[in-house]
Amino acid sequence: MKKILTLSVLPFLFSVSILHAQISKGSLFLGGNISGSTVKTESTQPNVTSKQNGLTISPVIGFAVKENLVFGADASYSFFKTDQVYGQYTQKQYSYGAGVFLRKYKPIGKGFYLFLQGRLGGRYDENKYTPGVSANNTKRFTTTFGGYPGVSYAINRKLQLETGFNNLLSLNYYHETGKNLDGSGYSYKSNGFNIATSLDNLSSLYIGFRLLIGK
Repeated sequence: MKKILTLSVLPFLFSVSILHAQISKGSLFLGGNISGSTVKTESTQPNVTSKQNGLTISPVIGFAVKENLVFGADASYSFFKTDQVYGQYTQKQYSYGAGVFLRKYKPIGKGFYLFLQGRLGGRYDENKYTPGVSANNTKRFTTTFGGYPGVSYAINRKLQLETGFNNLLSLNYYHETGKNLDGSGYSYKSNGFNIATSLDNLSSLYIGFRLLIGK
């Protein structure tokens, strides 16, 4: 039997200024999210029962360099820990990322905006296992260029609600190194390039808020 408990997915953003029909040049753009989860899997089969805890933090800041055009930067940190009960091992996953983005808004009336965002970023991922298990400790650096469309809505004079598909289309290049922990001394290096889309992944659809402090 498999049990999954999601503790929270909490986008946090607040507004302190008036939203106008246009996003004026010089406006400060703030955003981000914080999320945490717990996943527990139970089974009568060995090496299956496990528990995973995770945390992700992603702040965003930007400025309207022109009317309805925002240039900004973002950062991210994620940590996941998995304890395999019967297999008696622990897996820890770390992720650090940062990037820059350009977002163009198009007002369509009645408080609605269409937007298109492009982003260039990098991410470092590290995967660690308890020593002695037959698994690979890995380190990976990924460079990504991606973009996606979205819709935002001025809930009131102080908040914008938005939704979109993260990385609807992205180009990725990665470099990975790994070392096996079973005592064999096996290690490897890998490089790869891919083009990806999130059309078949509903988890890439998000809902969040954005804060605009008008100049």
